[in-house]
Amino acid sequence: SGTYIPQDENDKFEIYRCNLGVVSLNLPMIYMKAKTENEQFFDVLDYYMSIGRNIGKKTANYLYKLKASCDPLVFMEGGFDGGTLGPDDCIEPVLKKSTISFGYGGLHELTKLHLGKKLSEDSSFAVETLKHINENITRYKKEDGLLWALYGTPGESMLPIFCEQFIKEYGKVKGVTNNGFFTNSFHMNVEDDITPIEKIKKESVFFPLSVGGCICHVRIPSIAPEMNEGIKSLLRYSMSLGMYQSINHAQNRCRECGNHWIGDDSLPFEENYTCPKCGSTNTIGIRRMN
Repeated sequence: SGTYIPQDENDKFEIYRCNLGVVSLNLPMIYMKAKTENEQFFDVLDYYMSIGRNIGKKTANYLYKLKASCDPLVFMEGGFDGGTLGPDDCIEPVLKKSTISFGYGGLHELTKLHLGKKLSEDSSFAVETLKHINENITRYKKEDGLLWALYGTPGESMLPIFCEQFIKEYGKVKGVTNNGFFTNSFHMNVEDDITPIEKIKKESVFFPLSVGGCICHVRIPSIAPEMNEGIKSLLRYSMSLGMYQSINHAQNRCRECGNHWIGDDSLPFEENYTCPKCGSTNTIGIRRMN
């Protein structure tokens, strides 16, 4: 998955989606380690990337040696491109087209630590950091014969752990650890007072740098007919920038009368899930409509 731009009219590309594994970098913690030990950030980043590189190589080598019979549908019956192997054949030829990735989290917090600004205010150091990671990845691809890639990790469960690790080692830092989690990959911080169009535009600069996987989320209150044109224009704008776009909203539905209303998790549980039209509690709440 990801974005590929053909180099000339004779160039060709294949589309597939298979990632053999991800090692995600806790960027704020790596930065703080460099700062407290009086080392250069990129040098410490290189060190942790070398650890991730060894993990990725071991993962790939292990998977390459598996037999096609481990998943007949994928590797023997053509589920994957080239997946017409015999049961005792190793699956390496099929997996050679698959990426193995470095992920990352906390680009917003990294920017706060280095510049004292939000990522939405200044993305220069964030872009420099991802370009540095990609320079290493380009070298790794040549030296390892693996399809290394940079992945904007969608680490909803991982990012609170990243923050906990940071606090345990370096304590709380104002503007960095306040929320108890680090911001997802290159996303703007959830507290930023920016419009959906501004968010898409600011995050678009990171898409060409995260070709192993990336997504932009925009959250809106609810889907309603009068919002259709606005939603269409959001999608058109995002697609004009070549982005993988998600529009999220929360919605409740009453099973008794069919009423729909906007979900609001700031309300007490009973109040939030009681139908405002008929008073029934036989309702369902969906918190991640895409």
